Amino acid sequence: ALTTALCAIRSSLFKELGGFDENYYNAYEGMELTLKITQLGRKCIYLPTAVGYHITGGTRNKIDYDDAYAGHLFWSRWHNSVKCDLSDYLCAQISDLMKKSVYFIVYCSSLPWWEDVLNQLNISVNGKVVITNRFSRNINLYDALPYTSDLKQFFEYEYNIHHPDICAFISYLSKQLKLKDTSIRRKIITLKNFYNYLLEYEFIDSSPFRKLKFRFKQERKLPKTLTIIEISKILKCFDVDLTTLSYFVQKEYIRDAALLDLLICTGIRIGEAAALSIDDIILSERTLLIHGKGRKQRLIYISSPQTWERLKNLIKERKNFNDKHLFVNRYGQPLSIHGIENIYKKYIKMAQITTKSTPHYLRHTFATNLLANGADLRSVQEILGHASVATTQIYTEVTTKRKKQVLEKYNYRNKLL
Repeated sequence: ALTTALCAIRSSLFKELGGFDENYYNAYEGMELTLKITQLGRKCIYLPTAVGYHITGGTRNKIDYDDAYAGHLFWSRWHNSVKCDLSDYLCAQISDLMKKSVYFIVYCSSLPWWEDVLNQLNISVNGKVVITNRFSRNINLYDALPYTSDLKQFFEYEYNIHHPDICAFISYLSKQLKLKDTSIRRKIITLKNFYNYLLEYEFIDSSPFRKLKFRFKQERKLPKTLTIIEISKILKCFDVDLTTLSYFVQKEYIRDAALLDLLICTGIRIGEAAALSIDDIILSERTLLIHGKGRKQRLIYISSPQTWERLKNLIKERKNFNDKHLFVNRYGQPLSIHGIENIYKKYIKMAQITTKSTPHYLRHTFATNLLANGADLRSVQEILGHASVATTQIYTEVTTKRKKQVLEKYNYRNKLL
């Protein structure tokens, strides 16, 4: 990709470069600006290896912006510079050994000339794959990252992509890398899907998995939870008189209280919390529309009055802003998964909880206590958004309350002296 994050630039240099072309309206101006800086022999202070950056501005939502025209304008001006840059960048990373391999070009965007670039590097191109919709298999980018690393690892190990030795690769993962069965199983699924894709588009005649079958022991790990006392300690962190705090700290407390109380009260995933917008809140029903895994949606009722009150306080705080995301950082950008994890760590430390844990423990604690208090398995499955009841069933192993009652009442050993 040619664009990267927000970058500051001195106004004197900006004027020297001639500023932005008004035909771009935030789409290509960051790329052009960096290319101009490169031509002047200057270096970017932020990410010096980047060949483009993006600067926020007020024209992002301009109605008459013509993306096709802006794209044509940019590439007609800069295609030679970009081609040269891509060639140099790739050449530095591709060894002579790799050049002897045959590659597929995978287009994830409209960036042209990849075939020209690879030809310049004397790399054979066997075919093209155009990904027109990266969400076509209902996987978001965050979920897709492990699968991308699986393929990269496989390509680094196996040079003969058309006729790979899958068994040797599995042995390498198990014996040399000492990976767990669950990790190896995921990598096999990733590779199966990859070769099925190549087979579907007739890049290969048959899949190397056609006659292969693998069996792995399914290790069942019990979900780790926090105690009720520990949950109470987290919630007590928000029993603060907000009038004693500065405006900025007040805003943080309102957001953090709503966020952590919501995770405790509903057991939703942190990715689902990060994706929540104000439009997903049904005020009249005290209900949230949750966008779960696989782009599945479910409704969650907020049963705790205090949790609902904290959410309403946050909505009041957010209603004056144009951005619809419910949970945002200090810069007004949506909270990331890592941002939520950092907030959780902050309050775990504040609550003096020494147990090593993650925000996902709140989901485990929620599910375990629902079952312990008598909720039926099917209802818990629907609330958690599990595709299979088998996933929910593991929480019954953690619920010791019922087992304790049975053993105290029926165990014959209790009556023996």
